[in-house]
Amino acid sequence: MLEFAERSGVAYFTMPLTPGGSLADLVATRGPLRCPKWAGARGASRWRVVGACGGVVHRDLKPENILLDRSGRWCLADFGIASAPGESGAAGTLAFAAPEQLRGVPQDEGVDRYAIAAVAFFALTGHLPFIAHDPELQLWRQQQGIDWNASWASRVPPPARAWISRALAFNAADRFPTTVALQEAWIETWRSALASEHTSAGEEGRGKDARKGLRDLLKASRKLLPSL
Repeated sequence: MLEFAERSGVAYFTMPLTPGGSLADLVATRGPLRCPKWAGARGASRWRVVGACGGVVHRDLKPENILLDRSGRWCLADFGIASAPGESGAAGTLAFAAPEQLRGVPQDEGVDRYAIAAVAFFALTGHLPFIAHDPELQLWRQQQGIDWNASWASRVPPPARAWISRALAFNAADRFPTTVALQEAWIETWRSALASEHTSAGEEGRGKDARKGLRDLLKASRKLLPSL
């Protein structure tokens, strides 16, 4: 976000030009994030997107709302249903909405943290963590938790599974209590994944690709979480 202001009683913000499409477009065209191009110093800048919220509950974080600018940096878009913490009412996109949103109870920044984990799962696998076509079925699937035996879920390296499982816990009290805690655990997951990759340097196949994707995604996350 470049500017936030108000004119004639209408609040507005401006953001950079984002000709690179969305995260959803990127995964659709290139597959889950496992390409070595995501590594390196530039990768760290790609996750600064969610920080734009700044105390506002976005309530619709999803791959389609994460846009890429000319430099490949990620920008958060579509604040159309954003709210102040404590407001209620079901909102957001079914696949990335926290249980609190589907129930229509008061919501805080925790629903955005939940969505971050759902987006991370999607970015690493190319699949949604839970698939349903109505809120009641989605709530039931969320309560059951991720089926880590599913072929697409198994693409997530073990160090990241515990982080995702906790971040997507059905009960808000079982998730990370703050964004700082979420970030610290995410960085520790990154370190564990890199250590695992180092000790398994000779391994070939899908597991190796998955660890590369996690490494790149975790590097990028350093700029995403701090300002949420």
